[in-house]
Amino acid sequence: MMYHGKGGPRPRKRSATPPKNSRSPSARNATSPTGLGGHPFDLELDRLAPGHRVCPFHSHSAYWELFWITAGEGMVRADAARHTFTVGDVILHPPGVAREILNASATEPLGFMLIAENQHYEY
Repeated sequence: MMYHGKGGPRPRKRSATPPKNSRSPSARNATSPTGLGGHPFDLELDRLAPGHRVCPFHSHSAYWELFWITAGEGMVRADAARHTFTVGDVILHPPGVAREILNASATEPLGFMLIAENQHYEY
């Protein structure tokens, strides 16, 4: 697990507008990823109730997950390690690492954006 706290890298804003040269393959794929056989990742913007988990302690054999914390505070469990996090932190889970994210607050929701590879053969 890679963990970037307050001093670490921050996600950059990206434009949702495709490149102006619409004849280039990257411009076509920016609006229609089906030319690549589907989309390469899933994106989820969510809020987690106080005291709840994103999902049970688990791992994936073939794909990465990235969490960007947008509200609240919580705790991440990765294999035997545990770390606390807060707004602006980024958590990157590589394949094979067991993981679990908890909202440690008793009163405030945990907001996050999850970006994960879209592997059709693995849950």
